[in-house]
Amino acid sequence: MCEISNYLYFDNLNDRTIKIIYWISWLFEYEKQYHKNNLIVAYRNNKDIDKKYNRDFIWILWKIIIYHSNKDNKSFVNKLLKMYKFNYTRGSKKSKSSLIITAILLITNPLPKIKYPISKIKDEQFMLCAQQSLKCNMNYLDLFQKVVINS
Repeated sequence: MCEISNYLYFDNLNDRTIKIIYWISWLFEYEKQYHKNNLIVAYRNNKDIDKKYNRDFIWILWKIIIYHSNKDNKSFVNKLLKMYKFNYTRGSKKSKSSLIITAILLITNPLPKIKYPISKIKDEQFMLCAQQSLKCNMNYLDLFQKVVINS
């Protein structure tokens, strides 16, 4: 868990998203191999899930993810956690791991910020883009026809 937290904290590390996902998958495999899919940790109070699941290690991971989220992505991460908790069982823990990975991606690879209002594109710029797109399509068509004719 410490490795995951460190990779979330230091944003200048190479391939940190891949390394975080590696450690998460390692935790799932460790739980499967050595704890018969039931790695027990200290009790965590989660009002949205059944009390018998409050000792699963996954809540520590979610606590780390929530801690490292910021004002731009916190609402999305909280919604992902809510989706993860919905109908949670030990059997669904790994199958819902895509929600964990999505939360990690929101933190490590944030979406670009778009400033509003979006400035209007001038007609000359639009026409230039359209011409370039048309040239690209024509070149692709020529290439495609050459490949089909030669094969």
